[in-house]
Amino acid sequence: YDPFMTTNDIILAQLPVPEPVPRRSTGLAPLGPACLILHAGEGTARLAPLPLLRRGGDAQLLDGLAALAPRVLGLSLDVWNVERSLALAAALRTRCPDTAIWIGGPEVAADSWFAADPGAPFDLAVNGEGEAAFAALLAAGPAGGPSGPSLPGIWRPGQPTTDAAPPLAELSTVHDPYLAGLVTPEADGVVLAELWRGCRYRCAFCAYPQGRRGHAAASRSEVQTRELFRWARAQDVREIYLLDPSLEQRSDLDGLLALLADLQGDAPIPLFAELRAEAVTPAIASALARAGVSMVETGLQTLTPEALAGMGRRLSPERFAAGLRALEDAGIRAKVDLMLGLPGDTEEGLRRTLDFMTELGAAENLQVFRTQVLPGTPLRARAAGLGITWEQRPPYRIIETPSWPAWQLSEAISLVEDATGEA
Repeated sequence: YDPFMTTNDIILAQLPVPEPVPRRSTGLAPLGPACLILHAGEGTARLAPLPLLRRGGDAQLLDGLAALAPRVLGLSLDVWNVERSLALAAALRTRCPDTAIWIGGPEVAADSWFAADPGAPFDLAVNGEGEAAFAALLAAGPAGGPSGPSLPGIWRPGQPTTDAAPPLAELSTVHDPYLAGLVTPEADGVVLAELWRGCRYRCAFCAYPQGRRGHAAASRSEVQTRELFRWARAQDVREIYLLDPSLEQRSDLDGLLALLADLQGDAPIPLFAELRAEAVTPAIASALARAGVSMVETGLQTLTPEALAGMGRRLSPERFAAGLRALEDAGIRAKVDLMLGLPGDTEEGLRRTLDFMTELGAAENLQVFRTQVLPGTPLRARAAGLGITWEQRPPYRIIETPSWPAWQLSEAISLVEDATGEA
């Protein structure tokens, strides 16, 4: 890292989830950019001002970033901000032609819609986890240096790679964006906590495992977890959202839940977690409740065997139902995800799935999504062979499949509304 550079030389930004109407902002938690700074060392870069990111319109964002005139602007690209971020990057290149633009985040993949364009408005892109790559780029120089493209997972416009940057072996170097003051809780009082990184599952519709092979995972230490909860209690945080991709897969689950129960004390902070309901036993549900978990999100997706098999998702309906009952008995509410339009699924399959949830008395807990063909996923790689039609720009929703005509898929949400009582 060049000791003569200042934190204004490298500025990182993540644009928020768009708000449909003016309201108090709850759609920006730039943990990714903050983790880059923490891993590389505080002082190597800084985040763009959070008020500007949260509230700034396009012109205001451009003016604000141009006034800072960074040597490097790093943008974290997600499905909700990728088009806006690249439009901002293009405008900034015109305003500040000497500013290098680096991009990373889930939207960066070899099959992203902008990847093959040699004129795309960025200088360097990073596939996969960004911490190690960011540190390497800093070492190569403020513009990535001539060695930049040879680093694993790093590429220039029109020259995408399927390689991924090396993942972190453990999370101690990025603990914790909130404690470091880089990220602040938003109006809803929810804090996002990454205690574990890695997923052993390989669902074809999910891009999360990119860059992590096998069961490779990284976790925070007990000391760091205690620090986070101590800080959260002092800040009167209303809820902690555990970002672990599927909580039950942790080999140290019993120890983690015991630690969280000890940290909660007599005034627990409600926790939100994601897990597979079919892995939940009454004992696990009780331990989750003692740990302060008040709500979980679990993916049912569909009961159609062909659709599940095609996505690499194993499911036992009986065990899923037993897990939901165990969670309910422990006082934990479960949100259940359904995916419309999975290849191999049908309207009849959706009806069977809705009947299953109705019989469980849990139809009102459904969250329904149109299947997305996300960059970097096995589903994206196999989309043409599956004969599906999907949106080529975000949010990449499936429009039609061989077993689900477009008009029928568009009307499928009405079946869900009938089952859940919502209109």
